[in-house]
Amino acid sequence: MARLSSEQQRILLSRDRALLMHRAVTHGCYIRAFSPREQLAYLINRLDLCGKISPFCRCMRCNGELHELESNEILGNLPQRVLEIRERFLRCGQCDHVYWEGSHYQVMKQWISQLCG
Repeated sequence: MARLSSEQQRILLSRDRALLMHRAVTHGCYIRAFSPREQLAYLINRLDLCGKISPFCRCMRCNGELHELESNEILGNLPQRVLEIRERFLRCGQCDHVYWEGSHYQVMKQWISQLCG
């Protein structure tokens, strides 16, 4: 991980202090919190990321870019109930996974709003 972070010019995030002290690590950040939510809040604050957050534009499976779908492109690919209650759908350009603004969407949107005001 130390070598990859250096080669790819990435910040290495870890709870392992010894790993962060490796001489190959050029940029690292120790994460104190255990909870993923607390970890994310810390990173957003520590790295001043609020202005750079663009939620719901990347695939959670493969990190590919999401693109809006026309309604005729999804017929037969999703449960009928979803098609009846949702109007907007996004598809990953890499793995073809389809997303929609389900019940979790508002929760995530509110949480991001709380993190960044």
